[in-house]
Amino acid sequence: MKHSVTTLNERLFICSMPCGISYADRGREEHGDYKRLAFHAYSSGALEFYRGSDPWKEMITAHAAQTPNGTRVSTSCCGQYVTMGHGVLKGDGR
Repeated sequence: MKHSVTTLNERLFICSMPCGISYADRGREEHGDYKRLAFHAYSSGALEFYRGSDPWKEMITAHAAQTPNGTRVSTSCCGQYVTMGHGVLKGDGR
């Protein structure tokens, strides 16, 4: 049985990737994967939106605001962390 994803909240897919947090639309496919909506880069802390992300911008911005520069972010289930914005922070970013 295929699950029907209907609301924007249900369609928003958030995933921790090797270089940042990826936001995608489960309801649309592009190039064989969920349609990319935005990317929150660990190194710069920058949040970049892609075409078609307008309905989700407020939701994505609110989620990204929970991890401002200097915040430790878990990047795996085995205890690995990275500091958000480590590439632009003064000092060693730890």
